[in-house]
Parts: sequence; C-alpha cells; structure tokens
Amino acid sequence: SSYSTAIINTLVSIGLLLIYTPSYRIWDWNPPFRAPKAIIVLFCLSNVFLVIVPLIPPSNGSRVFEHLPYWVRTPTHSGVFVLDG
Repeated sequence: SSYSTAIINTLVSIGLLLIYTPSYRIWDWNPPFRAPKAIIVLFCLSNVFLVIVPLIPPSNGSRVFEHLPYWVRTPTHSGVFVLDG
C-alpha cells in the first residue's frame, strides 16, 4: 500500500541523511552516485507528511467511512506491513 511505501521511504531518506552526518563519515564510504542533501531533505519531509496526514481528523461534516473511524486505515496498513515481513 502507499502508506507502507511512505514509511519505507521515510526510513530510507533518514538513513541517507545519517550517512551525511560527521559521525558516520568515519567509514569513508564513497558511493558511485550521490544525491544532493537538499533533495533528500525534501524527499524525507514529503514522506513524513504522507505518514502523518492520515492521522489528522477530517473536517466537520465529512465522513470517510460510514461505520468506521477515520484512523482505522493507518493501523491496518501498519499491521499488514509488519505481518507481511
């Protein structure tokens, strides 16, 4: 699902940002391709947005589901993601 993909992309972009930190540069890793730090930060922020937005309640008067709470998709997607392995 797209929610699981947003979680994975957030973790990957955080990992890329960690590689840029001075404490992780002691390994002297030189990849053949480098992503600009600004692009990684924008990618990380956009995916954090995609992870957080489903948790925000909808405006008054709009119903996402008829008999389910609006936030039910988030734990369902997370559960499938964890159980899928």
